[in-house]
Amino acid sequence: MTADGKPRAAQRITWTHAAVAAWAIMFAVVAVRVVVQPNSHDCWKPFYEAAGRNWLHGVDLYQNTFATCRYSPLINALFAPLALAPSTVGALLWRGILAGAFLGGMFWLLRVCAAPTWTRTHWALAFLIVFPLAASNINAGQANPLMTGLLLAAAAAVGRQRWNLAAALTVGACLLKIYPIAFALILIVAYPRRFLPRFLIALAVGLALPFLLQDPLWVARQYSNWWTSLYIDDRTQWSFDFCYRDLWMLIRFYELPVSRDGYRAIQLGVAAVMAAVCLTGRWRAQWSCTETANTALGLAACWMTVCGPTTEGGGYILLTPTLAWALLESWRRPWPVGFRALLLASAAALVVGAMVSAPDNAGLLMAYGMHPFGGLLLTAALFGDAVRRILVPPTPAAEASPAPAARAA
Repeated sequence: MTADGKPRAAQRITWTHAAVAAWAIMFAVVAVRVVVQPNSHDCWKPFYEAAGRNWLHGVDLYQNTFATCRYSPLINALFAPLALAPSTVGALLWRGILAGAFLGGMFWLLRVCAAPTWTRTHWALAFLIVFPLAASNINAGQANPLMTGLLLAAAAAVGRQRWNLAAALTVGACLLKIYPIAFALILIVAYPRRFLPRFLIALAVGLALPFLLQDPLWVARQYSNWWTSLYIDDRTQWSFDFCYRDLWMLIRFYELPVSRDGYRAIQLGVAAVMAAVCLTGRWRAQWSCTETANTALGLAACWMTVCGPTTEGGGYILLTPTLAWALLESWRRPWPVGFRALLLASAAALVVGAMVSAPDNAGLLMAYGMHPFGGLLLTAALFGDAVRRILVPPTPAAEASPAPAARAA
């Protein structure tokens, strides 16, 4: 019984119903909006549908750096089937793929990581916590939920030691947006014999497939144009309305004494420390495959958003599964007060960031850096938790409890 006299089962069902209702209502509202306002807040028609049609007709995929789909040729080719459908139908199907990939990846990872003591309430709250940023991404038709779902599923596959599937999913995320290579590199460091060969084979297949789907000479030109478009797309000095929402934006906005070369050193240094933490945990603390992979994903998600090369506001969906897990575990188990404070502050910063992104002057409001501040706070909490687990290995009783915070990245 609960404090108000209601059965616990009824309370769990209420939270479960709330989560299901929130996601169902969101998708229904988005579907109606796509039909009624097909050109409002939409990435499908101007970017992804256009990319699919360009692929079908042999038109240059990378005509304009800012107004084009900057993903790899294979991803552009995969848009082609949806581009054959009427625009509204394609937009709805695309958003269904986004929601399915994100929810499916998160569900599988929770199945791998969550202990039997997790109740339906914990599951429902996890899906409610990630809801706000996921909903905004799905509404706009951004590819971030798909990339996040692929990475979540890849971490779950490593936890199950399904290395071929893990490599394929990781390569899929890397071909969608290159910076998930951060997660792949940490796995390569931790599992060089089991993951590296499979990753290289999957990557070779992914890069070769487009040559079977279009004229090979044309595809070769697209690869050259793709790399050129990525190389020249430098937004480091753009106005705060359009620049990336990362640590470099904070450095510029608050006029911190850090040069561009110094920032690159910070990026590389943080990545190296993350890899070292995971490698140490793997060998010194004898972390399992699940703990190593999901700790790597949690830390890599922080790097991809806070220190990554192309972080937009919607990209912070990468952090929401980690944050959801950490918040739930910090109150379910006796976590240090400092960690709880960091997690709550991170959640507050990300919520404020989501709120200020709505007005017309969102670009200037977001320049205050609520998204990267939230990411920095979460990074500190995850680092602290990972180091604590290395220095003080869990007792046998603790090992039977759910995975640590970073494991739900």
